[in-house]
Amino acid sequence: MYSTTSVISSLHRNYYRPHFVSLWNAFDGMLASGRFTSTREALRELEDHGSEPLDWANANPTLFSTPDANEGAVVASIYAIDHFQTNIERQKILQGGRNADTFLIARAAVLGARW
Repeated sequence: MYSTTSVISSLHRNYYRPHFVSLWNAFDGMLASGRFTSTREALRELEDHGSEPLDWANANPTLFSTPDANEGAVVASIYAIDHFQTNIERQKILQGGRNADTFLIARAAVLGARW
């Protein structure tokens, strides 16, 4: 299982579909098989990455799930650690307030993803 905002934006920024056909076919296959997931917060981050990644994301709305109660509990447990609160707040200030990382980690944890 893979989940990250940067994967989507990097694909669109660096690997143009007409030139990297096999890469995009593999990515599309992973998407179709359910091996790729993300969250609504990652979709919000993509709004800052330009039109092509956002257009792609809007064409694949089922990929971006709304966090459920279990994911919320994981997010709460992460934020309960002072060190992570400080890091998140600093990162939010530097990046304009958007931060999907904690929600992506929570989604992976709830789905039992291994990395």
